[in-house]
This record gives sequence, structure tokens and C-alpha cells, in this order.
Amino acid sequence: MEAWLREVVRKLPPEFRLEVNTFLDDGDFISFAASRGDGGTTSWIELETKARESMLGQKGRGSSEQEAIELERISRGYLPLREWLSKTYAEAEGGQGEGRNDPDHLLLVEDAGEALSLLFRTLMKPGDVVLVETPASPEALALLSYYGATVVHVACDGDGMLLKELRKQISVHKPVLLYVTPYYSNPSGFVWSLERKVSLLEICERNELCIIEDNTLGVIPFISSQGVSDKKVKGTTTQSLYELQQVHEGGIGRQIIGVGSFEGTTFPTLPLAWIRGERQWIRSLLDESLIDPASQEFFDRQRLLHTLLELPSFSWREHAVKVQKEYAARRRLTLELMSEPAWEGTEASDPGGGLFLWVHLPEGLCPEALLRATLLEGVAFVPGGRCYAGEPDSNAIRLTFAAHGEARLRQGMAVIGEAITAFTARAAD
Repeated sequence: MEAWLREVVRKLPPEFRLEVNTFLDDGDFISFAASRGDGGTTSWIELETKARESMLGQKGRGSSEQEAIELERISRGYLPLREWLSKTYAEAEGGQGEGRNDPDHLLLVEDAGEALSLLFRTLMKPGDVVLVETPASPEALALLSYYGATVVHVACDGDGMLLKELRKQISVHKPVLLYVTPYYSNPSGFVWSLERKVSLLEICERNELCIIEDNTLGVIPFISSQGVSDKKVKGTTTQSLYELQQVHEGGIGRQIIGVGSFEGTTFPTLPLAWIRGERQWIRSLLDESLIDPASQEFFDRQRLLHTLLELPSFSWREHAVKVQKEYAARRRLTLELMSEPAWEGTEASDPGGGLFLWVHLPEGLCPEALLRATLLEGVAFVPGGRCYAGEPDSNAIRLTFAAHGEARLRQGMAVIGEAITAFTARAAD
């Protein structure tokens, strides 16, 4: 359970806390507040088992002193895994920007949270202004608050940040960072347009503003940019900002750092992420990393992921497409369930992908009050106010549909729908 959600439960009256804890103890708690999917299919469990067996069959590899020394020397992370990532990036991006598709442009870290923590504590100091989307990732906002950032939201529409507003906030606040999730944004689900992304890069280049592009949630690495989608997305919006900086004439957006991971979408039990950037950025981050490069546990996890990806019986593309189709089916089911009478008055647009739905509740219904009610039935979600650093969109919630299969989706959505009906009925009396 997320830390903020534990705090909400802790503040409930004792008898209500007991009810919630009963659901937790019995394994019946359904959380739409999760920050990741569940892998979409149980096949990843079988794959991980096969990879572990394969590693055991490689005599002495896990405890090799020579490999431990090599890992310490190349503290960017396990070289074969970085080589796989670099090669796959090059293939997914059509071979563009080959000069920046080599292992030295990648740094492996413990997980997505550690990647953002490393970037925030390295690239800013307490009090510095960081620009974010409207609404923004609640997970990133919590980290920015922890590191003392002054967070300023930039207004957005379905195509991304509004450029006039971005220029204004840069001029007024003199930010040191821009944090964005432009592909199936967390939590809105927006997919930014190509025109808007190119313009944003140009603005940030002129103002020497560093961009952190977080693709750890919503994007299945290397597959979305190849056009695998159940909903047509206009233009070439699937290109990342990092990719665009490499191929755009004039070399815009040199001050950009990408963050990627399989953890949030495809391999939830392998918490490992990577930071992608210019060599000087990677070198500066190495000095600040808190990870012991010779850590056997971290080393083994890197080797396990690489072994899995290189299994002769495994195709990354086929696996990723399978996961993407499963998440698409869950998204469609969740939207269908929202068309039932219990959800009358709610609104949610179909983002066409990702992990989340951004749902507007009926006017006057408080998301925090609704959460307290559904917690007593063993169901949670993210109130929209937690996706804002300042004045919130008071009647929105984030639902992580990718965290559960059909049966639990139906069960959890029924609980929330019943609570909405009860609240609206009381308001009408």
C-alpha cells in the first residue's frame, strides 16, 4: 500500500481501520491507487523462473569475482543489459541518433523511484522551481515535495503543455527543471502532439531549461514508438522527446534526460530502471548515486533481467504486444462499467492506452470523502487533489485499471459505483 494511503487509513476511526485491515489481511483489498500495472499476463512469472534456471546453469556467473570487479568499474550498470537496451532503442527509433544510442548514455538504477530521486537531488536544491504538467504524477509530486522543490503547474490541453503558459511560467519563475510525462501522461492519459513537443523542446533550448522525460508509467518500452496501438494516434506523437532531440534539424533539446523501466508495465517483480542522457549528465549522476555498484543483489537483478530478455524462447516484441492488448481490454472494460447507472454523472475520456483513467465525478462529490467510504469496502483510488501541488481539480480521481484482471476490476468498480450512488442520493435529499 502506498505511503499516503497508509496515512489515510491511519487517520480513520479505530473500528474503520480494523475493517480496512481485515481486507488487507485476507488479500481482498482492491487498489486502483497503484502506480503500476500487474504485468498484464502471468507469463512473466514463467519467464522469470526460466531466467533464474538459466542463470543457475551458468556455472559461477553469479558469484564471479571478475564480474563483480567489472561491474564496479563500469558503475553505470551491467554492461550486457545496457548493450541490449541501446541496441533495442536504436532499432525502435529507426537507427536515428546512433551516436547517442550506446551503453555510455545509460545508467542503471534500483527502480523508477530511485531514478527520479537521483535526478531531483542532483539537478535541484531546496526552493528551486520545477515546472510540471496539470495535473501531474502524484508519485513525482511527492518526491519533489520531499526534496523541497517549489512546484509550479503549467496548463495543458489534450496536445500537451500550452506554449504561451509555458513561456510565461519560465519568465516569471526562472525554473531549473521541467518534469513531464508526454506519452499517456500520468494521470490524464494525454498523448502529446508532435508539434507541441517540438515547440516545447525549442522553448526549453532557448531558455537552457533541463527536461526530465519520465516514460516509466504508461509506455511499454520500445513498442509504442513502432505504432502498436488499439487506437490511432495522430501524427508521429509516439516519438519521445529524447528521440526528437536526436533527429530534429538543429539539435534542439540537448538538455534532456529520459527515464525508462519495465517495472511499471511488463515485469513488476523486477524493479530496475534506467536513466538516458548525454555522457556528461550520466557522469555527473554517477557521483551522486547512492547505489553500491558492486551490490550482489543489484548485480543479480540486472543479470536476471538481461537473461530473461535474451532467452531463446522469448520475443520481447511478442510479449509486449500481448501485455498491451491485455491492458487495452481492461481499459475498455473499465469504460464500459462506467456507463452503468451507478456511475451516472461521471466523465472519463478514452486515452487509447497507458495505465490510468482520469475520471471526473459528479459536481459536489468530494473525492477524499468517497475514498474513505470505499476503503471500508476494501477499495482504493487516487483522489485528484493529490495530482496537484496547489489548488486541486476537486472532483477528479485516478483509476489504475492496469493493476487488476477482469474479476477484480468488476468488483472494485461496483464498490466505487455504489458509493457514488449513495453520495449523490444523499445530496439530492
